[in-house]
Amino acid sequence: MKNEYKLLFPLLLCCLLFSCVSSDKYKELVQVKDYLEEENKRLTEQDSENRDMRANIRQSKLELDKAQAKIVELQASFSSLNRNYEDLAGRYNTLINNNKQIGSGGASDKQYWEEELAKKQLEIEDKDRQIQTLRYTIDQKEKRVQELLQMVRAKQGN
Repeated sequence: MKNEYKLLFPLLLCCLLFSCVSSDKYKELVQVKDYLEEENKRLTEQDSENRDMRANIRQSKLELDKAQAKIVELQASFSSLNRNYEDLAGRYNTLINNNKQIGSGGASDKQYWEEELAKKQLEIEDKDRQIQTLRYTIDQKEKRVQELLQMVRAKQGN
């Protein structure tokens, strides 16, 4: 057992000598450790920022998808309204053309009816003159009848 102690002592001494680190090496390792801790902290913060940015990107993509869906909906609505407008414009133009045709036809119709009206007015004036002539004739005959009645009465009273 003494031999074992003799061997154990140099072995222990070697372990102690080789297991010790110089102070420069220790300081260097502490600096590396501090640097790595700071780098770890920075990377952890950056990872958190990256997660936030990814969440923002996902939210933005959702909003973009909604906006694109709204654009598609509005384009369909615009197309429908544009078709309706073109239909209304076509019908409006047809009505305008029909109105022009009626207006030009109406002018000749108007002239015809004005001529007819003028003829009727002339007929009415002629009939009015005939009526006035007849009234005058009737008045003259009534006067003559009155005169004759007076003569008859005068002869009967004599």
